[in-house]
Amino acid sequence: MTREVVWDAATWIALITDEKVPDENGRVEHRGAMAKGIMAAAMLGTIRIITPALALIESCGAKMIRTGITTDKLEAFFDHEFIQVAPVDTELARRAREIVRHKVDRSLPHCRPCDATYVATAADWNVPELHTFDKGLLKLSKQFLTRDGQPIVICKPDITTGGTGLFAAPDLSGRRLIDVDSPDPRD
Repeated sequence: MTREVVWDAATWIALITDEKVPDENGRVEHRGAMAKGIMAAAMLGTIRIITPALALIESCGAKMIRTGITTDKLEAFFDHEFIQVAPVDTELARRAREIVRHKVDRSLPHCRPCDATYVATAADWNVPELHTFDKGLLKLSKQFLTRDGQPIVICKPDITTGGTGLFAAPDLSGRRLIDVDSPDPRD
């Protein structure tokens, strides 16, 4: 059975730029590798990545321009059978607006409009896991429900734990991951 996860723009950017950042303990968090593990599982057919069309806009910012990623190359990342680009229609926008306006717990940050679009996508598509590196969004894990009432776990993409332990690490022997340096990542 194929599991589904929602990815936000931060996760796409980490994958495409092979992002590495120091964590709070001074160690390097290799976000690109974390995202590549999930992508590899998706390529094997064990995971389907759902991302709202908003990610195509958010992921083309200054960081991508600085790294030399062209619009065509970026577009090619989303053009795979294991990636579903979800439309952002009026109903999804209304749900996202309600998420922004809903203050779950005074001790938690509010959900920013763009982040709410990812949460609304997980809710509408009944996907109980949203992958991100956004610190504010990570704090909102299990504060929202899918349409069928499952809590939405908001976590970092990590194939070794699946973020929540939902995934087993796939056998990647003999498989090639998407190469962000190739002229066309589908090559």
